[in-house]
Amino acid sequence: VVRGVRWAPDGSCLLTASEDNVLRIFNLPPTVAREAYDAACGAAADRPGCMADARASELEPVLRIDEGESVYDCCWYPLMDSSDRLSCCVLSSCRDHPIRLWDAYDGSLRAAYVGYNHLDELAPAYSLAFEPGGRRIYAGYERCIRVFDVTRPGRQIEDLPTASSRKSRDGQRGILSSLAF
Repeated sequence: VVRGVRWAPDGSCLLTASEDNVLRIFNLPPTVAREAYDAACGAAADRPGCMADARASELEPVLRIDEGESVYDCCWYPLMDSSDRLSCCVLSSCRDHPIRLWDAYDGSLRAAYVGYNHLDELAPAYSLAFEPGGRRIYAGYERCIRVFDVTRPGRQIEDLPTASSRKSRDGQRGILSSLAF
Protein backbone atom coordinates (compact mmCIF):
# COMPACT_ATOMS: atom_id res chain seq x y z
CA VAL A 1 0.00 0.00 0.00
CA VAL A 2 1.41 3.35 -1.06
CA ARG A 3 1.44 5.92 1.76
CA GLY A 4 2.70 8.91 -0.20
CA VAL A 5 3.69 10.06 -3.68
CA ARG A 6 5.91 13.00 -4.65
CA TRP A 7 6.28 14.29 -8.21
CA ALA A 8 9.87 15.23 -9.16
CA PRO A 9 10.41 18.98 -9.66
CA ASP A 10 11.41 18.41 -13.30
CA GLY A 11 8.34 16.19 -13.89
CA SER A 12 10.37 13.18 -15.02
CA CYS A 13 9.64 10.72 -12.21
CA LEU A 14 7.70 9.84 -9.08
CA LEU A 15 8.90 9.03 -5.57
CA THR A 16 6.68 6.77 -3.47
CA ALA A 17 6.77 5.66 0.16
CA SER A 18 5.00 2.39 0.95
CA GLU A 19 3.87 0.43 3.98
CA ASP A 20 6.63 -2.11 3.26
CA ASN A 21 9.16 0.57 4.37
CA VAL A 22 10.56 1.03 0.85
CA LEU A 23 11.04 4.20 -1.17
CA ARG A 24 10.57 3.64 -4.91
CA ILE A 25 11.42 5.87 -7.85
CA PHE A 26 9.51 5.48 -11.10
CA ASN A 27 10.58 7.10 -14.38
CA LEU A 28 7.57 8.41 -16.24
CA PRO A 29 7.19 7.93 -19.97
CA PRO A 30 7.49 11.31 -21.74
CA THR A 31 3.84 11.14 -22.84
CA VAL A 32 2.66 10.84 -19.22
CA ALA A 33 4.79 13.72 -18.01
CA ARG A 34 3.73 15.88 -20.97
CA GLU A 35 0.02 15.06 -20.55
CA ALA A 36 0.12 15.88 -16.84
CA TYR A 37 1.88 19.16 -17.58
CA ASP A 38 -0.61 20.04 -20.30
CA ALA A 39 -3.56 19.17 -18.06
CA ALA A 40 -2.20 21.43 -15.34
CA CYS A 41 -1.78 24.22 -17.87
CA GLY A 42 -5.10 23.66 -19.63
CA ALA A 43 -3.59 22.56 -22.98
CA ALA A 44 -4.60 18.87 -22.86
CA ALA A 45 -7.37 19.35 -25.41
CA ASP A 46 -4.74 19.67 -28.15
CA ARG A 47 -3.87 15.96 -27.97
CA PRO A 48 -6.85 13.90 -26.75
CA GLY A 49 -6.10 10.30 -25.82
CA CYS A 50 -2.30 10.61 -25.81
CA MET A 51 -2.12 8.82 -22.43
CA ALA A 52 -3.90 5.70 -23.68
CA ASP A 53 -0.65 3.92 -24.58
CA ALA A 54 1.10 4.91 -21.33
CA ARG A 55 -1.77 3.60 -19.18
CA ALA A 56 -1.77 0.23 -20.93
CA SER A 57 1.42 -0.87 -19.15
CA GLU A 58 2.25 -0.76 -15.46
CA LEU A 59 5.14 1.39 -14.30
CA GLU A 60 8.07 -0.51 -12.83
CA PRO A 61 10.37 1.08 -10.23
CA VAL A 62 13.84 1.97 -11.47
CA LEU A 63 15.17 2.25 -7.91
CA ARG A 64 14.24 0.78 -4.51
CA ILE A 65 15.59 2.15 -1.24
CA ASP A 66 14.89 -0.05 1.78
CA GLU A 67 14.44 2.16 4.85
CA GLY A 68 13.93 -0.70 7.31
CA GLU A 69 11.39 1.20 9.43
CA SER A 70 8.15 3.10 8.86
CA VAL A 71 8.73 6.02 6.50
CA TYR A 72 7.29 9.22 7.95
CA ASP A 73 8.01 11.57 5.04
CA CYS A 74 10.07 12.01 1.89
CA CYS A 75 10.72 14.78 -0.61
CA TRP A 76 12.74 15.66 -3.70
CA TYR A 77 15.58 18.16 -3.80
CA PRO A 78 13.75 21.25 -5.16
CA LEU A 79 16.30 22.04 -7.90
CA MET A 80 16.30 18.43 -9.15
CA ASP A 81 16.99 18.10 -12.87
CA SER A 82 17.29 14.55 -14.19
CA SER A 83 19.99 15.65 -16.66
CA ASP A 84 22.21 16.74 -13.72
CA ARG A 85 23.11 13.71 -11.58
CA LEU A 86 24.32 15.83 -8.65
CA SER A 87 20.88 17.40 -8.25
CA CYS A 88 19.04 14.05 -8.28
CA CYS A 89 18.48 13.23 -4.65
CA VAL A 90 15.68 12.58 -2.20
CA LEU A 91 15.30 13.17 1.49
CA SER A 92 13.56 10.72 3.84
CA SER A 93 12.70 10.36 7.49
CA CYS A 94 11.68 7.20 9.26
CA ARG A 95 11.16 5.84 12.74
CA ASP A 96 14.29 5.62 14.93
CA HIS A 97 16.66 6.97 12.24
CA PRO A 98 18.14 10.32 11.28
CA ILE A 99 17.03 12.19 8.18
CA ARG A 100 18.77 10.69 5.16
CA LEU A 101 19.73 12.19 1.81
CA TRP A 102 19.72 9.48 -0.90
CA ASP A 103 21.17 9.50 -4.40
CA ALA A 104 18.21 9.09 -6.80
CA TYR A 105 20.38 7.37 -9.44
CA ASP A 106 21.93 4.51 -7.47
CA GLY A 107 20.27 4.61 -4.03
CA SER A 108 23.49 5.31 -2.13
CA LEU A 109 23.41 7.34 1.06
CA ARG A 110 24.83 10.83 0.48
CA ALA A 111 24.37 12.32 3.95
CA ALA A 112 22.53 12.03 7.27
CA TYR A 113 21.10 14.83 9.39
CA VAL A 114 20.46 14.08 13.05
CA GLY A 115 17.88 15.89 15.11
CA TYR A 116 18.30 15.67 18.87
CA ASN A 117 15.63 16.20 21.49
CA HIS A 118 15.96 18.07 24.80
CA LEU A 119 17.66 15.00 26.37
CA ASP A 120 20.26 14.91 23.57
CA GLU A 121 18.75 11.71 22.14
CA LEU A 122 18.07 10.98 18.49
CA ALA A 123 14.58 12.14 17.55
CA PRO A 124 12.93 11.21 14.23
CA ALA A 125 11.57 13.92 11.97
CA TYR A 126 7.85 13.60 11.19
CA SER A 127 7.83 15.92 8.19
CA LEU A 128 10.40 17.31 5.76
CA ALA A 129 10.78 20.21 3.37
CA PHE A 130 13.66 21.80 1.52
CA GLU A 131 13.63 25.56 1.31
CA PRO A 132 12.95 26.55 -2.33
CA GLY A 133 16.63 27.35 -2.94
CA GLY A 134 17.69 23.93 -1.67
CA ARG A 135 20.28 25.16 0.85
CA ARG A 136 18.42 24.24 4.03
CA ILE A 137 16.23 21.42 5.26
CA TYR A 138 13.30 22.12 7.55
CA ALA A 139 12.07 19.17 9.62
CA GLY A 140 8.97 18.93 11.79
CA TYR A 141 9.34 17.41 15.25
CA GLU A 142 7.30 17.54 18.42
CA ARG A 143 6.75 21.23 19.29
CA CYS A 144 9.57 22.47 17.06
CA ILE A 145 11.03 22.79 13.60
CA ARG A 146 14.70 21.93 13.26
CA VAL A 147 16.78 23.49 10.51
CA PHE A 148 19.74 21.75 8.83
CA ASP A 149 22.34 23.06 6.41
CA VAL A 150 22.47 20.74 3.38
CA THR A 151 26.24 21.25 3.04
CA ARG A 152 26.91 20.30 6.68
CA PRO A 153 25.55 16.83 7.49
CA GLY A 154 25.14 16.02 11.16
CA ARG A 155 23.43 18.02 13.87
CA GLN A 156 20.80 20.70 13.34
CA ILE A 157 21.96 24.30 13.08
CA GLU A 158 18.83 25.88 14.53
CA ASP A 159 15.74 24.99 16.58
CA LEU A 160 12.53 26.92 16.03
CA PRO A 161 10.15 26.14 18.92
CA THR A 162 6.44 26.25 18.10
CA ALA A 163 5.29 26.18 21.74
CA SER A 164 7.11 27.11 24.93
CA SER A 165 6.05 23.93 26.76
CA ARG A 166 3.75 20.92 26.50
CA LYS A 167 1.12 22.66 28.57
CA SER A 168 1.46 26.05 26.88
CA ARG A 169 -1.77 27.42 25.43
CA ASP A 170 0.12 29.46 22.85
CA GLY A 171 1.73 28.16 19.68
CA GLN A 172 1.57 24.81 17.89
CA ARG A 173 1.71 21.90 20.34
CA GLY A 174 2.23 18.28 19.38
CA ILE A 175 3.80 16.73 16.31
CA LEU A 176 4.34 18.82 13.18
CA SER A 177 3.22 16.27 10.61
CA SER A 178 3.33 18.46 7.51
CA LEU A 179 5.62 21.20 6.20
CA ALA A 180 5.61 23.00 2.85
CA PHE A 181 7.03 26.08 1.20
